[in-house]
This record gives sequence, structure tokens and C-alpha cells, in this order.
Amino acid sequence: MKRLILIPLVCLLALSACGQEPTSSDVIAVPTAAVPASVPTLPPPVVESTSPASDASDQPAAEEVEVEIVVEEAEVAPAPEAEAESAEEVVEEPEVEVVEPEPTVDESILPEVNIVNLGDKSGQAGELLVLAGRAARRTNQSLVARLISLDGRELLSQEIEELDFGAWETTITLPSTFSGQARFAVDVLNEDGSSAAGDSILVNITPDTGQDRYLILDQPGPEGTGTSDYYLFFDGFANKPVDFKISIAVLTDNCRTQVSRQSFPMNGSGSWRGFVQIPQDVTGEACAIAWFGEAGSADRREAQYLINVVPKDEGTGTTIGWPKAGDTIKSGQTVFFQGVTVNPTDETLSIQIRLADGSVAAGDIVTVQSFGYWEAELLIPVDVTGEVQVVADGGNGSDTILLEVE
Repeated sequence: MKRLILIPLVCLLALSACGQEPTSSDVIAVPTAAVPASVPTLPPPVVESTSPASDASDQPAAEEVEVEIVVEEAEVAPAPEAEAESAEEVVEEPEVEVVEPEPTVDESILPEVNIVNLGDKSGQAGELLVLAGRAARRTNQSLVARLISLDGRELLSQEIEELDFGAWETTITLPSTFSGQARFAVDVLNEDGSSAAGDSILVNITPDTGQDRYLILDQPGPEGTGTSDYYLFFDGFANKPVDFKISIAVLTDNCRTQVSRQSFPMNGSGSWRGFVQIPQDVTGEACAIAWFGEAGSADRREAQYLINVVPKDEGTGTTIGWPKAGDTIKSGQTVFFQGVTVNPTDETLSIQIRLADGSVAAGDIVTVQSFGYWEAELLIPVDVTGEVQVVADGGNGSDTILLEVE
């Protein structure tokens, strides 16, 4: 700033030396400092200096003055750069649901199935049983095999894959907890589980006596017969029965309705026997069932057979319930016998022990009690040994068993 003030003073001194009054035109224009540019990229202003109006040759040279122009560059913040995309823009395509075309169902196919018996329809509990047959079904139907107890419980179920030309074959494992008769059924099932066609057969299952626990039902056996308003005799063998108790029952209405039942204790493993009375109004097909243990438990064992119940006035026959055929008895001892006879003559029953030559070693005539029950006690002679026949006859039919005498 001091340097700028000195410039006009020097000029005035020079003019005074020449004896001339300075005029307005003689005043040297003093350049001013340029205003700092607001934008640093603009070029700095150019400063022009002017000479006096008189000829330069007539005027003494003016002292050259250096003028320093300072231009301060303003600090300008850099222009903000466009924010980079943090990630590429993703364009989501709408999901397109792929709908599989439904298989064509040939309505002309009539569902049907049959079971062909290729051999024995029986097996031992726990073993395999092979069954086969033919079937026709639509593409939206399945072929299912089931093993069903006589009282309607499903023991097993499995789907069958068809073989060539509509033939099918399946292998089932017979349940180890069940014996007697069961129904093997094959059904063509609709998508809702209903049956479009079906076939079934009875299979016989013998108990596995090699198990630690098992149950045998000897009487009534397959095709057994009972009579309305009479006792039906049961007997068999039990190994390790649960709670040492056996239960027996008769069921009707496709084996869904229990009409009679009895339970009795056992001292341990061994032979067992019991009776139930068939109601007077029950006739036709029924089921005889024996079991121990709770339903569904691993220790349960059961046996089931179909029987036929005839009306009271049509029934005949006699049954020796005890001892069992093949048992051994002692000579010189009294043996207890019991059984059932239906519609006996004169309400009496004759029982005899016969030797191999046909002679009678012992015998008696007893009165038949209510519901056809009878019992007798016979002394076996001390000189009798070997095999003997026991014959019971109520006049309406007889029953014979063989016993061994020691």
C-alpha cells in the first residue's frame, strides 16, 4: 500500500521540475489491484498503463515503477462428484409358476383287481407270505395291499407296484403278535382313499412257538360251530401270558360287536380252557377270539377264528373240552372230564374209556346242565396202560379223543 501512494508523489515532483502545472490529462492513471477472481480458473486481469498527452521526446523519461499485482486464489471446494452406484441395479423378473400338465385319465378303464392263489394261503407268524394277482387301474389310482384282523384292525399296509400286463405280486411279513385267521385285501384306491375295486381272501397264521411269548387257540378252530343259547368251549396253550390272565370272546356283526366275554386267571404258562355263552338271538357268522395283553402293546398276543352259529333248535353235537387230545393221565387215579353237548337226548350224556380191543375200562352217565355243560369223573384202573379212547355221546352226536395212560 505504501508503494501505491509513492507513485503519484513522484509524478508530481517530475512535473514541477518542468515548470508546468499538471492538468487532469497529465495525471497518470494508477492501476488498481484486480479483485481476486471468484473462480480460480479465470485468467488474471491485464493492467494497462497510459502515457502523458505530450510527446515523449519533449518530456523527460519518467521513473519506471514496478507494480506488483497480487492475486490471491480463492480456495474453492471441489464440485461434488456423482455418487457411484454401490451396486448394479438388479431387475427382478416376476416368478412364473410352472404348472405340470395333469396326466390324462383314461375313463374307459374299469378298475378291477383279483387275487390268484399261487400256493398255500398260510404261514407262520413272523415269516414271509407271497401273494399275487391281476389288476386294472387308472393313472390317478393306486393299488394297495392290507392285512386286516377279523375284527377290522389293520395289521399292515403296503402299496403294490404293478408288473407287466397288469399282473402284480407282493410279499408281506406276517405279524408276530397275531395267529389264527386274518383277511388279506387288495384294493384299487381313488385319490380320496375310497375303494374303486377290491378283493380279499382269508389267510391262516400259525403261532411261532419259538418266541418267548405266544398264544395258541385250539378250540374253536377254523370252521368251528356254536349254537345259540349254548356254551362255546375254548381251549389252548399260553406261554408267559401278561398278568397271568386269558380273555375269550364272541363277536358278531362282521366281528365288530362283542356279545359275550370271559376272563380267567392262570398260574403260569401252560394249557388253558374256558366257556362263553352265545346269546339266544345270535346266529350266522361270528368270530371267536382269545388274547392276553393290552391292544397295541408289544406283549399282546391274540388268536381269531371265524365260526358259524346255528339256531338253538338246529344245533347238535358233543365236545370233550378237557382233557385235551394227546394228554397223559395216570393209571389208578381219578380223571376229571368236562365239555359241551347240544340238544342231548333225555338231557344226559354217556362217557366211556375204551381200550384198544374195544372193551370199556371205565364209564358213566351224567346229567347235562344249563347251556349244554357237562362234567364227569372217572377212575382209571391200575392195570390200564398205553393209549386209550375217550368217547362222549349225548345222543345227538359224539366226540372222541385219544389219551396216553401211564
